[in-house]
Amino acid sequence: MRIILTSVLACFVIVAFAQSSSSTIVASNAAELSSKKREVAAQKPDSKLDSLKTAYLRMVQEHPGYVPALDQLAGLYRSMGQLDSAIFYYQRSLELQPGGIIARQSLAAAYLVQEDYPTAISHYQQLIRQHPDYPEAYQGLARVYLAQKAYEKAIQNSEIALRWYLIAKKHEHAADARMLAGQAYMGIRDYKRAIKYFKASKKHFKDKAFYHYYIGYSYLRLNKEKEAMTYLRTAQNMGYQLPTYVKARLTD
Repeated sequence: MRIILTSVLACFVIVAFAQSSSSTIVASNAAELSSKKREVAAQKPDSKLDSLKTAYLRMVQEHPGYVPALDQLAGLYRSMGQLDSAIFYYQRSLELQPGGIIARQSLAAAYLVQEDYPTAISHYQQLIRQHPDYPEAYQGLARVYLAQKAYEKAIQNSEIALRWYLIAKKHEHAADARMLAGQAYMGIRDYKRAIKYFKASKKHFKDKAFYHYYIGYSYLRLNKEKEAMTYLRTAQNMGYQLPTYVKARLTD
């Protein structure tokens, strides 16, 4: 079974989270960031990242304690695929603001992408201790456990995330948590429940090929070939590369 982490990269967020000993400095720095973003928006795409990188590096050098610049710079390095540099600046951000949600969440997600699962788990757990009602932390932790094939723990944390998302009426996020739980249920071979969770997310995932593949694969494992073929063919027509043994069943 092939597992897809449907939105790991969505864990990375770039936001301005102002903190400074002087409100005047904060306002000035925030204005400078906003001004630079407007300048960059008018540039050609190829030069935007370099311009932002230069601006954030300069601001970090001039104001080494300004957390938003550190978070923005770290997020920029992440978007460029330079995870080691992103981790470095997220860590500096957390040294200044240990309770920073964005830096902690993004740092954990970076370690997940690097497959440093113990460190990712440690950061997600710390985020949960600091913010026990923050669903993204549980969802991130569930992704790590899913990658480790610790399916029961993945289910437990995705279910917690789902409850918090529903309380907040964040239905798209709740659908993502259901999809995550569904993958974990596939991992423990509870295909009936997996199908139930996937279908509950139809509104937000019906245009995704993997949505149809997961349901089709689950039906296939339940020996319901008619239902399985419908979903698997849809996934294939949408460009999903079916595993060889599944593709063979389509041609039987």
